Amino acid sequence: MALKVKLVSVPGLDPLIPRIIYLPYGIATISALLKQSNYEVEKEDLNVEMMKYSSPMYHLKNLRTVLRMRDSVQLSVHLFGEKFRPEFDQYIEEVLPMERYREFDVIGISVLSHEAMVFALMLVQRLKRQYPEKKVVLGGAYLSIVKDHSFDRLPYVDFIIHGRGEYPLLALMDYLSHGTGSVEAIDGLIYRDGRGTIHVNEALDSNLNEEPIPDYDGLDFDRYKGYLQPELGKEGYGFSIPYRTNLGCVRRCNFCDYQCVHGSYREKDVSKTVDEIAILFNRYRSPYFHIVDSALNNNPSKLREFCLKLIDRGLKVRWHGYMRATDVSRELLALMKKAGAFSLRWGIESGNSDVLKYIGKGYTGEQAMEALDTACELGFKNTILMIVGEPHERIEHVRDSIALLKRYVTNRNINYLVYRLKLISHSPLFQKPEKYKISNIHPIGDDDFNLITFTRPEYQFDETEGLSWKERTKLTDKLMNYLLREVHRVERTKGRSVPALRSWQKSLLEKSYFLRYLKTLVLSRPVRYVT
Repeated sequence: MALKVKLVSVPGLDPLIPRIIYLPYGIATISALLKQSNYEVEKEDLNVEMMKYSSPMYHLKNLRTVLRMRDSVQLSVHLFGEKFRPEFDQYIEEVLPMERYREFDVIGISVLSHEAMVFALMLVQRLKRQYPEKKVVLGGAYLSIVKDHSFDRLPYVDFIIHGRGEYPLLALMDYLSHGTGSVEAIDGLIYRDGRGTIHVNEALDSNLNEEPIPDYDGLDFDRYKGYLQPELGKEGYGFSIPYRTNLGCVRRCNFCDYQCVHGSYREKDVSKTVDEIAILFNRYRSPYFHIVDSALNNNPSKLREFCLKLIDRGLKVRWHGYMRATDVSRELLALMKKAGAFSLRWGIESGNSDVLKYIGKGYTGEQAMEALDTACELGFKNTILMIVGEPHERIEHVRDSIALLKRYVTNRNINYLVYRLKLISHSPLFQKPEKYKISNIHPIGDDDFNLITFTRPEYQFDETEGLSWKERTKLTDKLMNYLLREVHRVERTKGRSVPALRSWQKSLLEKSYFLRYLKTLVLSRPVRYVT
């Protein structure tokens, strides 16, 4: 008898922190494949489900529990059996009654981040206590990163899938339902044998042309309209349909581990892509598409062909996604605009050409500004992503980034996001420190502690013949504040409101759980964009 499956996309632990809420692409493609094989599937997106608990008053009523759940030590002793905390269980039961999982045989949970991992583990622990016979499968991008450290610490998880999950989960369902095949032959499966020995099967790159059209049936689309999808802006009160045209990335930036998660670069056939977008447009009646590729122009010729086919088909769709500032021309951007593209995110990272070369971006600061100039002239909404804290970065390098920001000081179609560099495993910086002239790499804090709580380890390092970690931290703080002050000044010039805190306020907020929580209440309340 075929088993019934529930696919769940989980949010971060604290639902009060704002998230961009899109339809869940991963479980949608898995659902489509399982339904093709006649499995009964139900999808649940807890990202949007938990938004009804985002009221500050709701959290103030549960303040003690929420603050304890933000404490990694108390979470770890609860999750791994050293000291059970019934108030955590009660909180999960209140927001997610276990009755909703009673009729399903297999629960598949998609985990995209550390915060989602903690939420998933609390859900699974509660689920397994009430329904020990149900099979629980974890998958998603975060499991591909922590697969080497995860399964031995999770006695209440039955299987983990790393890498792409569609066909491995289908093979696992066939094995569990009908006894066909074997767990040893399932790509990307992590499992225990009868003696408790853990086995990690190799994950193979999937063929995107075999990926089914995503199935978003059963999701309440009204609940996605306008929630934290700033790309839509004044475009309308709607929602974006996620869709993928390529997977992987043709570049290897020094801070990024995208290839560890998604494998080698591959593409979907353009005709298949346009056909499926037409089907999704007619099926779900939304003209907006979020193209979830690492970059729309990973292959400029394919992007050009995609635009031409959209135009030839007369599809009145509006789409947005990420762009690289290389392999882009005025002619290509104009064609994209004609085909319906309206909002672009640019991973510029820096305005300094030396820093860009060090990162491995493949373009100069001048080329980045040229691409942005053209996108602005053509009427695109643009978001610039910047990173502060690259090894050997100094104040003169950040001045070039500030010059880039000031270039667009009066342009209301430009937004900015600034991040601090984090050294993570599987990135080129971590794997080839000699190439990037860094040394003395070791975890920040206790590595074992990080793994117990499933916090992704971050690493500190010294610059070879340069600054120590302590000196770098002070400098990065200074550079970050310098750049953020300019971002705030630029945003105020455009008439936008940007929350700003004095240094002593920042210090207090960082040192107190209570004040950090109040900061979340005041500055991070979920936003609905309504026009």
